[in-house]
Amino acid sequence: MHNALRDAATTDDEAQQIWRRISDRRARNMHDLVGELGPRGTLRADLTPNDAADIIWGTASTELFILFTTERKWSPTTYRRWLADTWCRLLLNNSNMTHSQ
Repeated sequence: MHNALRDAATTDDEAQQIWRRISDRRARNMHDLVGELGPRGTLRADLTPNDAADIIWGTASTELFILFTTERKWSPTTYRRWLADTWCRLLLNNSNMTHSQ
């Protein structure tokens, strides 16, 4: 459904408005997630909270999930582990990298 709505949004004004609302809500949720990361210093020093939220927004997309799980045949568990590791490497200060793989 997600991909169908995205595709419809390219030619239908109502679908575009719905798509924009969903996209904007996802972006706000990612900003909230960054705010929940913890004390100052958790994010890499060269990233703003807005940059971090955009990175999470893009990498948490349905499109990327489908590419890995459908096109490349990754299991959802493998994808989830990869995404968690990717977020840690891209977003977090090295001293805060205590995730397990």
